[in-house]
Amino acid sequence: MAMYYRPVVMFALLVVIGALYFGLDATTAPSTRGNLTQWTNRASVVGANEAYKEFTNEYRDAPFSTQHAAAHAIGNLLYDSVGLSGIAICDESFAFGCYHGFFGRVLSDKGTSIIPVLADSCREQYGKNSTGCEHGIGHGIMEYAGRENLSDALKLCAETKQSHELYGCTSGLFMEYNNAMMFRGGEAYTDMRPYDAKNPLAPCNTTVPAEYRTSCYFEIALWWKDNLGNDFENIGNMCAQADSQPEQDACYQGWGTVVAESVDHSPDEAERLCGLIHDSHGVAICALGAASRFFPAGYPQAGQQMCAKLPGPLASQCRSFSTPKTLL
Repeated sequence: MAMYYRPVVMFALLVVIGALYFGLDATTAPSTRGNLTQWTNRASVVGANEAYKEFTNEYRDAPFSTQHAAAHAIGNLLYDSVGLSGIAICDESFAFGCYHGFFGRVLSDKGTSIIPVLADSCREQYGKNSTGCEHGIGHGIMEYAGRENLSDALKLCAETKQSHELYGCTSGLFMEYNNAMMFRGGEAYTDMRPYDAKNPLAPCNTTVPAEYRTSCYFEIALWWKDNLGNDFENIGNMCAQADSQPEQDACYQGWGTVVAESVDHSPDEAERLCGLIHDSHGVAICALGAASRFFPAGYPQAGQQMCAKLPGPLASQCRSFSTPKTLL
């Protein structure tokens, strides 16, 4: 079956957006968040690397949704400014948002044959901790392919040769599949895929090939929360509907990461919400997922508290997240 790809138009849109805002003197660091194209001018003065550092500093106190959307846009602009060398400038800031936009722009320009090169570049940049960078490739592939081509997008993701089924390219791909980042009228928003109350596990339990189902389930809980709000008990227990134990575990762990991001880094509150799961094993896996988010977010004590209450093998796995990683 032929693949039909939608063009990536974000960069052109941002140029239009930039034209609508007042210009700034490129010799001074920009201070107005609305005009993102100003950072291209700034890069010509201080260099792309320094301009990106100034951008992350400018947005450090903004709401996460603003940070992440802006980083997407900056990734697009960065590629058009410095080409593929921008892969060494993007970093983990704002949940790797720069990489998400950067790789989407690369694929729209270079096509899919460059995917293995991008994955190798991630590994050269981060070594064993490259999964966050590869996660960005997944976002770019899904943006490039379009939601209607999930199967073909997964085949493209396989070209990254990701090292872990829950992280890397497929995690970014499924995240983008569930909640695509879009820009309209100068505003960023998410295009959420429709929710079917009769089959909330789709497509993880239907059209997704078996080798990608754990990754699909790892990302689905965030989409459930986006649709169902703060119904924490209901959402946490939906994971039990998955067909196999590995799929259920991936779902519980993914739900734990969502819990961690919902409780303002409070381990006590994370424990309470994970405790709403009826299956004791699910409670532990949820706690593991929460800890996996606390550590890289800069809350090691919260992560250690979650790990301390887990049984032996899970406690060891949990503590492994305390070493520097870029898992997403």
